[in-house]
Amino acid sequence: WKMGTNESLLPANTRVAGFPRDRVDERDVALFVVCPRASEAAATEALVQAADLRPVALLNPELVDMGTTGYGLAGRMLKQRFLDAALDVYCLRTLAWGALVKTYPAPYSVYQEDPALPGGYRFLTNSDTLPNGERLEEIYDEFNPDLDDDAAGGN
Repeated sequence: WKMGTNESLLPANTRVAGFPRDRVDERDVALFVVCPRASEAAATEALVQAADLRPVALLNPELVDMGTTGYGLAGRMLKQRFLDAALDVYCLRTLAWGALVKTYPAPYSVYQEDPALPGGYRFLTNSDTLPNGERLEEIYDEFNPDLDDDAAGGN
């Protein structure tokens, strides 16, 4: 990022800190946490609390490891206590058959790959809430009733 040089790609007042080792500084105006993982869930929650009224953006968070623990008791408690209060402002998630997109304030939009169309995707539907994997497969099935279950390929 060439920080500290005339060729810097970031503004001079940008500070890069090690997470979770470094703490919130009183000069910080906003915080961006890039790709926090499930092993950093407690530290991420503590950072957001320490930020007080400063805005915090979590970029591509995976704070619950669905492959290992899923939404067990700890995951449900984290969701209730922390994740449910978050506002999703942007989402781009690829699916085996399409994509899930959100740009605030618009709702989530579900698209299916369609090479015959300009841009390569066909709009399927909008959702005011983040659709889980099961709901995404239901949406796919609703718009592709003639295909068997294996055609979707999961998400």
